[in-house]
Amino acid sequence: MEESIFYINIISDFYGIGFCIVGLIIVFVWGSIIGNIRMSTAVAFGMNITAIGANLVYVFLQGNTSPYALPILLIARYVEFSAWYFMAFVFAQYVIDRLSSVGSSTRFKWAVWGYIILVTFLLDVAQFNGMYYYFDSNNVFHIGKFYPLSQVLSLSVLVISVLIILYHRKKFPPFEILIYLLVFALSSTAITLQIFIHNIPFISIALTFAMIVLFVMVFIVQVRSKNRSEKSLAAMQLLLAESQIQPHFLYNSLVAIKQLCKENPQSAADAIDDFSSYLRGNMDALSCDHCIPIETEISHVKHYFALEKRRFGDRVELKIDLEADSFDVPPLTVQPLVENAVKYGVLQKTDGVRVTVRTFCDEAGSYVEITDDGNGFDTEVHKSDGKKHLGLAMVGERLKTMAHGKIDIKSTIGEGTVITVFVPKKAGE
Repeated sequence: MEESIFYINIISDFYGIGFCIVGLIIVFVWGSIIGNIRMSTAVAFGMNITAIGANLVYVFLQGNTSPYALPILLIARYVEFSAWYFMAFVFAQYVIDRLSSVGSSTRFKWAVWGYIILVTFLLDVAQFNGMYYYFDSNNVFHIGKFYPLSQVLSLSVLVISVLIILYHRKKFPPFEILIYLLVFALSSTAITLQIFIHNIPFISIALTFAMIVLFVMVFIVQVRSKNRSEKSLAAMQLLLAESQIQPHFLYNSLVAIKQLCKENPQSAADAIDDFSSYLRGNMDALSCDHCIPIETEISHVKHYFALEKRRFGDRVELKIDLEADSFDVPPLTVQPLVENAVKYGVLQKTDGVRVTVRTFCDEAGSYVEITDDGNGFDTEVHKSDGKKHLGLAMVGERLKTMAHGKIDIKSTIGEGTVITVFVPKKAGE
């Protein structure tokens, strides 16, 4: 019987380590798993390898009466239990990250850190009073009086994690909810069996299988998200084309250039340069699926504004303050915002509008702030007023899809508007 248990441990442990190593390689090679979810997945594989490795040490050394055996056995058991606890923590952290990715927040993270402190303290205490486990004089493992508590602590975190997922179930596709329930069923069953049959690594076996299921699910979620982003980007490109082809602006610019040809040929030539650069920038943006340097976008803004300046003269002014210039933004991020400020400012104010574009950065990322002294607008109304603020909506969507950024709008009627574009730092920056 003992020999059978020994081989069950060996086979299951080597199987688990093999899969986790392959999983780790895939996680770091395939870049579609990104951000915190990627790190959570990698840490989970690493901790499972650690737990299984510690169990292998225990299996080979248990009953060995050599002087060095007992300290190694104690360390191996401590590491194995710690890894199990930490994997429960990683699953809870994955749940928190997943909720964040769908726009939900939870205070569960503070409870998770409390859990880590509690289980670590109890496990440390257990090393001295044997309440979880102890080794006899022959270095044979025995469970202590409070051994079930050591397993229930992990189970409680899984229960809370799944309850939170079920509470926010409307934010997730049905198949994902089923995966979480399957993982919970596997883990809870293994933990329960481990309480009564402690010499077979049910938890390691269940966790390895659960990680296979979760790993596949993460890939499916990432692929679906990528496909949605590509479809969303394609739809936005069409909307962008529609919004940027403005007959009135093109007609007015050509009329102004025609007039300059008679009055000031050199100024007309400069206007044609700005006009062609403006059109080229718009056309390039329609086929561009990646971010561009902020300096390139600002150059496009200058060409656009030069044309408007020739039409409206002193009624429009532009100030550019580049405190930061080493970051990228989606094409046509700043120019449509400046265009909105000019268009509505000139139409609504007899004395025109002043626009300021400022860039800066901090530890979180980079910012572009577009400020105008126009009449402002009701930020709640603009969310549902159709095409009037289509440019704002498109900038926000493109920013989110292409750069994981966001746009913040603050406007006061009668005073003006401040629009802040935020682009987070990339990993490694």
